[in-house]
This record gives sequence, structure tokens and C-alpha cells, in this order.
Amino acid sequence: MNLKAGIRVLCLMGMCVYLCACPFDEQKINGVYFEGSVQPPKELFMLAQVYYQTPPQNFSPAVFSWNLKDLFSKLEIYDPKDFKTPKYKLHFSLPLKDIAMETDGESVHYRGKFFATEDSNYTAFMHVWEHPVEIFENGKTWHFLRRDMEVCLWYKDEIIGWFKGASMNYCE
Repeated sequence: MNLKAGIRVLCLMGMCVYLCACPFDEQKINGVYFEGSVQPPKELFMLAQVYYQTPPQNFSPAVFSWNLKDLFSKLEIYDPKDFKTPKYKLHFSLPLKDIAMETDGESVHYRGKFFATEDSNYTAFMHVWEHPVEIFENGKTWHFLRRDMEVCLWYKDEIIGWFKGASMNYCE
């Protein structure tokens, strides 16, 4: 096994330990929330993430948090003019039996359906895609584990919005 493959294996093993051993209290992903039933194009989501303080129409800054130790998650949606207090906050239970994990080469996908604890009419369908990323800069290679997250929010039988966000963790 060459060095590059070894680093990728270590990143994937670290990711499994990271998720299974749950060394974190709460994991947060910053992103944007789109209010509407039809998912907008990826490019519009990316634009909204870059300009989150002045997002396009129907977009709001948002944070999705989860904690596998306490089995909860929450979605906080903010007004772009007020980042201190969320205008919407939904808490979800995270039953581990409802989380499916698939591997696709070096990528790992997690999918699950969660119900809001305050009002079971709200459900969230989550898809997390984790994959190694290499960045080359000044002759040096940096290895990261990227986590892309998408959450589709439903109220009863109707889609009411979409959250997208991402994070990258450095792998030594």
C-alpha cells in the first residue's frame, strides 16, 4: 500500500472512530436553509452559502447540530439581520436504528429520517456524505475529511424546506 492510500485508509478509520466512539459533545454544520417545496439548483445553494449575510430570496443562514451520545439533533434557522436568536428552532430525536450507512469507495453516506420532539408533524430526512479531500498548495499536500450535509424538512406530507451545509476536518 502506498502512502497516499495509507493516508486515505487512516482518514476513513478516523472517521469511523470519530462517529462510533462519539468523542464530541455536539457537532455543528453551518449552512443555509431554503424555504420552499422545490429544491433549488446546487449553484444557487453555493451562492447563498458564500453570501449568507445577504442571501438570495427565500434563503436564510442556518446551523444543523447533532449529538450521537445523547441522540438528538436540531435545526436553527436565522434571520440574516439577526444572528443572535434563531427565528425557527426544531429539535429531533436521533434513533440510531434509523440511520443507514453505505460505503462507496472512499466515501461514506449516512441517511436517516427523524421526527421533531416538539411536534411529530415535522420530519427531517438527512443525508451526510463524507469523503477525503486533498488540497495541494506550495508543493505540499493537505488531507481533509469533508462532510457535506443535506436535510429535507417536511411538515405532514409536504416539503417545506431544504438545508445544505459542509465542514472539513484536517487529517494529519
